[in-house]
Amino acid sequence: FEDVCEALTIVKIEPKDEKQKDIKPSDVPLSYAFDSDSADFTQSKMIRFMLQHLVDANNQLIRQCYGMTDEDNGQDRGLSPRLSTLELSQRRNNDVINIGEEALVSLIQQCVTPRLKYGVDNALDIDSFNLRLLETQLKQQFIVGRKFLKFDRVKFEFAGEHNVIQKIKDIDRKWKSSNKTRDPYFAVDETGIEQDLALLKITIDQNCEFVDVGDAEADGGAAEQKYGDEAQNNNVAEREKRARIAGYKSAMQAIEQTIIAISRFDAYPHPEINVLWEYMKKTLHLYAKDYAPFQQTNLKLRHLNAAWRYLEKLYILLEGRWSAIPNNIMNCYLDSISERQKTELKQFVVSKDMHKLWKFLNAVRRWINTMCKTKLGNPENEDLQMYLQDMEDVEEEMVDDFHYGLKLNQIGYAYKEAADAYQERANQ
Repeated sequence: FEDVCEALTIVKIEPKDEKQKDIKPSDVPLSYAFDSDSADFTQSKMIRFMLQHLVDANNQLIRQCYGMTDEDNGQDRGLSPRLSTLELSQRRNNDVINIGEEALVSLIQQCVTPRLKYGVDNALDIDSFNLRLLETQLKQQFIVGRKFLKFDRVKFEFAGEHNVIQKIKDIDRKWKSSNKTRDPYFAVDETGIEQDLALLKITIDQNCEFVDVGDAEADGGAAEQKYGDEAQNNNVAEREKRARIAGYKSAMQAIEQTIIAISRFDAYPHPEINVLWEYMKKTLHLYAKDYAPFQQTNLKLRHLNAAWRYLEKLYILLEGRWSAIPNNIMNCYLDSISERQKTELKQFVVSKDMHKLWKFLNAVRRWINTMCKTKLGNPENEDLQMYLQDMEDVEEEMVDDFHYGLKLNQIGYAYKEAADAYQERANQ
């Protein structure tokens, strides 16, 4: 078997903390994730080459056990079509040949039949082993039912840099096409899951209460000497606020990981059958802290879109900076708006449904953060309405009514005026 598998020196990745059993992302050098065909990189230290090697070893072992030639695709034996390496995590059975040392020793012990003779050195020899039984048991437990694997190149991406809205649209479109249905993969709103979302919020908030109490009390004691009880309470409240913001963000990222994982599969898991937290735990193998907030809910995969938008709103509102003009916007988008335009924008906000308004304003805010870092055409001459038409998550109804002669160079203060009007209406 050693002759049919290409030798590859694989570097063992171990936890930095000796008390820690599982490997964390921080334990893995970034260089291992580099994926390049250039000879400048050490192939043995690339995760891609390690995985490729293991897939080849798996397939060669199957060929050797069945006595197959390289030309035989294994279809007659049910070994093909091959399973993609991206599919393995979503399948319930073990698709990879994995013989543990303890299991192998146990099988060997079961297949030993010592022949004892009085007055003779009874050392084990080849005749003491029932090799045919051992071969049969190994094949039944570790080979039968396995298929050839197909290596799909791993795609490494920066966390938090995904266009989640576009991923959701792509999944919906592919689901409708492959299943010949008009129903989208994801539920479009929170109908029927209001209690689950409220429970999700309560769970996150409770986990964030009294975070770092010891430090808070120490800091608060110093603050009490200087400012009194009010300063101490404010200090603890600020800590809890930061913890809740981090809690909402962490839950959002868990949902984003799930959406991205689903988008990579050729066949999507059924949105109605799979419970969200179980899928996060058993299929995606997320950390307990990531799926724990969802355990008390009955959310399914079809609710990912609604849950993500719900958490995003909690996160943005609690952060308290959502109505301000983003800091990264260029000056060419910061021209002022007239008093007439301010009045018309307030009337626009008053006339629209609050849920649609939030979706619209958040889409504009997202676009400003992404697109207004560079100059687009001639902002002072471009109608803002034309750009609204191309923004993701903006409904046609909102585009038609949001014009008022605004130009692209006024988008900063136009957004702020509308966002402030929304906040004022929400506070009433």
